[in-house]
Amino acid sequence: MLNCKDITKKANGYLDKELPYFTRLQVKLHLLVCVHCQRYINQLRATIRALGKLKKDTSVSGQVIDDIVNTLKHARQNLDKPEK
Repeated sequence: MLNCKDITKKANGYLDKELPYFTRLQVKLHLLVCVHCQRYINQLRATIRALGKLKKDTSVSGQVIDDIVNTLKHARQNLDKPEK
């Protein structure tokens, strides 16, 4: 079975449906039992949706990029905390 580190490495391929069938099945099995990876995948999906709504000619300031990076770092830190 895959571990959380494996999931973070395979997340983009999973969301883009580029993984082989068996690997995709392994990811799904892990997601059934791991709330942290479920959150991680959901955060990636939300980020992809948000970025997809931007127009191609939309300029993004450095501050916005910094805010996004900091938000993702904070979310990642929360994933690393054990659940109560």
